[in-house]
Amino acid sequence: MIGLSQTLKKHRAEVFSVAFSSGSDLLVTTSWDSTAKIWRVRDGGLLHDLTGHTRAVRDAAFSIKGDRLVTVGEDRAGDRQAL
Repeated sequence: MIGLSQTLKKHRAEVFSVAFSSGSDLLVTTSWDSTAKIWRVRDGGLLHDLTGHTRAVRDAAFSIKGDRLVTVGEDRAGDRQAL
């Protein structure tokens, strides 16, 4: 059985999506607060607070190598980040 081990509480609005990196060491959350946040899975540490969107961030995906992240927002913008 899998249980809740941590609660990540840095967004100012509801979380829209969650995605793990291919190595499962990073997690990205997207939110109605127009941000995406990258977290370290092992301890829940916030690594990056991505603020490039002006409206809700709907989705995010890591590259296969885990060295890049793409986000898509309701502002019709896509943003690429090197990690």
